[in-house]
Amino acid sequence: MKRPKEYKIDNIRDFMKVPMSRIDDCLKEFCGFIAMTRSSLDIMETTGIGEYADMEIVSFGWIDDGKTNKTIRINTTIKETP
Repeated sequence: MKRPKEYKIDNIRDFMKVPMSRIDDCLKEFCGFIAMTRSSLDIMETTGIGEYADMEIVSFGWIDDGKTNKTIRINTTIKETP
């Protein structure tokens, strides 16, 4: 079985690597990624972690496999607490 194509999206230009015939599915999954990321950041803010952490969302990876699996990775650096 052929391995599905993977795309790493670090910036808007990277979306241009996705074939036009597949861009709708990619963008739909990107919207899901945004929603999941917002929820994660909201939880961090609500619990107070956000006050003591610098958060960075590094990139979005899309695998053109017809599935809608999502994985989120948020890098955090804990600041010194007062």
